Amino acid sequence: MKPTIILDKCYLFSAKQEAIHKLEDEYTIFLPLELIYETFKDTNRERAKLFRKFRSGNSYKVLRSVTEIIKYETENKKPIEKPSKIYKLRDHSQHKNYIDDNYQLNEAQKRSIEQEMLFFEEIFNIFCEFSLKPAFEKKKKYGGDITNKQVEFTFNDDELRKMINHNIKNGIITGFKDDVTNLDEKWFIFIHHKILDRMKFHIIKKYENLEVILKTPKTKEKVKHDIIDSFYLMQGILEGGFATDEKNLIEIYNEIAPNNILITNEKKAP
Repeated sequence: MKPTIILDKCYLFSAKQEAIHKLEDEYTIFLPLELIYETFKDTNRERAKLFRKFRSGNSYKVLRSVTEIIKYETENKKPIEKPSKIYKLRDHSQHKNYIDDNYQLNEAQKRSIEQEMLFFEEIFNIFCEFSLKPAFEKKKKYGGDITNKQVEFTFNDDELRKMINHNIKNGIITGFKDDVTNLDEKWFIFIHHKILDRMKFHIIKKYENLEVILKTPKTKEKVKHDIIDSFYLMQGILEGGFATDEKNLIEIYNEIAPNNILITNEKKAP
């Protein structure tokens, strides 16, 4: 059985067709549903160009949404372990629509994407209020220079577990009725918080304060996009293989999962 790998949009955009074909030969490719959503923000021609890099609709499988992965953990009270675990066979004939320059989503499909995007908006708001805001306040105490202070600004695993269960108790994280006592890196909810905790440090290093993010539309959209990127990364870490060209994602991936498979367009598939 071939190993599985998650592709993000950045990799798919920058990879040449022969690189995608090589991945098809060596791996079982899974695309996050968020990637499909993002490609429909592009022009029809740009979207079609991306999907024509695949040989056919049988070249990849589309994962369930992040909200469905979270629902699996909250309902079953156990870790997802791998997103492909709850993969549901989809209609591969959709590929012909993805490569069609003239294909348009119908209204029901548009509403479905808009609904899913509301989830990421909610995550962004929670991230700003409960993660970035206190981190920027702490940054002031260091006089703004936190270049080598990641340990002081990020949680270790035990601290993360306590923080997650605190958020469950206070209703910030919904779906769980009680503390989750066995949280580890098999859980999506654990990896989710671990990655956002690392992203928090990258963001507060880059920007002066939270107001710069919230009051500058372009910067706000950039951070929102970082949130979506984080979900690609979460799925890649859990699945055990990830293909990306995003520098920050590569850095966090190597920190959290150094023994997992990582493919970039500089580091070709073996």
